[in-house]
Amino acid sequence: VAAFTDHSSLDRLPNGNIILHRRPNGGRHQYTTNQLRLYSNFDYALRGDRISGPGLVVPAGYNEFWELWAQDTDCRYQFTAYDAVTGEVDLVGIHLPPDQLAPAADRPAPRMQAVARVSPAAMELSANDRLEARRRTIIDTLMLDQLERGQHIQEEIRARRERRN
Repeated sequence: VAAFTDHSSLDRLPNGNIILHRRPNGGRHQYTTNQLRLYSNFDYALRGDRISGPGLVVPAGYNEFWELWAQDTDCRYQFTAYDAVTGEVDLVGIHLPPDQLAPAADRPAPRMQAVARVSPAAMELSANDRLEARRRTIIDTLMLDQLERGQHIQEEIRARRERRN
């Protein structure tokens, strides 16, 4: 999957992290691939109504990231604005999947020997690639589950408060 780069304030670093520039003063903010995947998954969950309402646990730095990303109004990919106090969600643009925003680190293609056999090192690289893809899938699933669990807890707390009043 090709890394997304079509954003006027974005610079991608060789390790996959990105820097977003604040306009007009040019302040630079770096985001790691793990943060980016978390933000993309949070956006996806908000857009799909998997989580909703006031008081959700918002990933650290999401609001600042959203603000910096939203500076490029011409970018078709945008992130959902979320107000934790009111629970209001503002859907703008389309969702940017985590594998495009923060793809797994590119690895060089394994080298084949002259005979049509694959070297043991190349086979290990393939196993590592499969393991990395599986690890990312598990982490993404766990992050969404945590967001949903957090919402469920908040709903239970609100329901108890309402019963008391």
